[in-house]
Amino acid sequence: MLLPIGATEPVYMAVPFGRITESGVAGDARVASPEKGERMLSGCAAAPADIIVRDPWAK
Repeated sequence: MLLPIGATEPVYMAVPFGRITESGVAGDARVASPEKGERMLSGCAAAPADIIVRDPWAK
């Protein structure tokens, strides 16, 4: 894949989960909390909403 010179946008590539962790576990759930979960879900909802509001396809 070639990227334009000076590209600043991140590039995301799909990777099978098995290549990330053999056990199927990623992270340490002992530091989780309901509040952290709510913040994560809120961020996951806000990101696509921001894209829709900016409407980059309207250009």
